[in-house]
Amino acid sequence: MATMLHIFPYLIIISLFLQCAGAQARLSAKLFEPSVLLSKSSTPSLVNVTLYEEALCPDCAEFITGPLTQMFQNGLSAITTLTIIPYGNAKLIGGSIRCQHGPDECTLDRIEACVIDFYPDTHSWFSFISCVEQQPAASRLELWPQCGVALGLDVIGIQNCADGEKGAELEARNRKLTESLDPPHRFVPWVTVDGAPLYEDLDSFFERICEAYKGTEKPETCARLDGAAGTYPSSRNLQLWGHVE
Repeated sequence: MATMLHIFPYLIIISLFLQCAGAQARLSAKLFEPSVLLSKSSTPSLVNVTLYEEALCPDCAEFITGPLTQMFQNGLSAITTLTIIPYGNAKLIGGSIRCQHGPDECTLDRIEACVIDFYPDTHSWFSFISCVEQQPAASRLELWPQCGVALGLDVIGIQNCADGEKGAELEARNRKLTESLDPPHRFVPWVTVDGAPLYEDLDSFFERICEAYKGTEKPETCARLDGAAGTYPSSRNLQLWGHVE
């Protein structure tokens, strides 16, 4: 588990980060500022989009930095309520949670859960998660504080949360939410639209949102869907449920 000592070196070199490695974090922050998000005040019934994921899953990262990010850019975020559950294929074994990609993934899952809990505005926590998931998997545990600082988040408070009782509570809650899925999830990323799973058909993500929305005025994206929007590579290797390293 990461400790407070793990964070301090990054706080010291943050000025260098903001000049070079922080470019992605600054971009994420700009993309999801409130002024960029479309108003939801006039939407009659938002579509509930839920992603069940894990922090070191390559296909989860691809979905977050691809279709989910595009959702904020093409106007579909205005008709959706997005929820992300960081737990994925983890399992409770012998009283301890074991994550598919090892202990670092468990730590990052708790960090993401703490950020979602601390910063309930979608643009805040999604900017952070998007930034983290853009980083190389082997470096995410080291680089997440840089994303947090670049976005103005309380990285020390987030780390304390992840290492403490609050992080454990959020982890347990996300385990229950994941294990209570009906039908059960079979792999990650596992995406539901208004509770209905997309299964392997992640290519239809945008189309399913447009179909589920019952408002009279839909975003322009819905009118011009041509089968290419929201494309998710068919060569993906979905992280199967039940496999824990």
